[in-house]
Amino acid sequence: MEFNKYFLVRALKENNCVEKGNYKLYSGKDAKLYYNIKKAINNFPFIEDYIINGFKEIIELEINEIDCFAGKGIGGISLACALGREFKKPRCLIRSSKKEYGTEQDFEGYDIKKQAILLKHAPRVAAIDDVFTTGKTLIEINDFVKSKNGEVLKNYVVVKNSPQDFKYPLDYLLDLNDFLELS
Repeated sequence: MEFNKYFLVRALKENNCVEKGNYKLYSGKDAKLYYNIKKAINNFPFIEDYIINGFKEIIELEINEIDCFAGKGIGGISLACALGREFKKPRCLIRSSKKEYGTEQDFEGYDIKKQAILLKHAPRVAAIDDVFTTGKTLIEINDFVKSKNGEVLKNYVVVKNSPQDFKYPLDYLLDLNDFLELS
């Protein structure tokens, strides 16, 4: 099925995944609308499938350049896992902080630093997140990947919740106007 952004907007709204209220975002900003993509992908498999199919359309042309998908936070990790499964690519799941037990790592999965040595080039990473407002999570993913001698080829989000430009290449399925057009 070809991706139709208005179908996705309608599905998110009809399943109460666009919530009105007073919310504090990860960036520290306040918001009146909350795009609950985590709720959508974890409670409504048909929405997750539709999101993944939307990403497939924009990622397919670049998939041979991508060595792994990286995500941080529940939304980003859920999407990175689903896309990795779909494209048969490994995932790097970035922790908010280094573990103080077990392997004491700041990630799970694909070891970007080790792969840089084995591949003899910087592993090429697709950074994934659910919603872009200020880009804070994506900046953290980009910084993490660089610190491990990798390179983020592009950043992908479901919803670009801000008109601001981003300092790294960014692609998205929906933006603010898509929600306003269907109001």
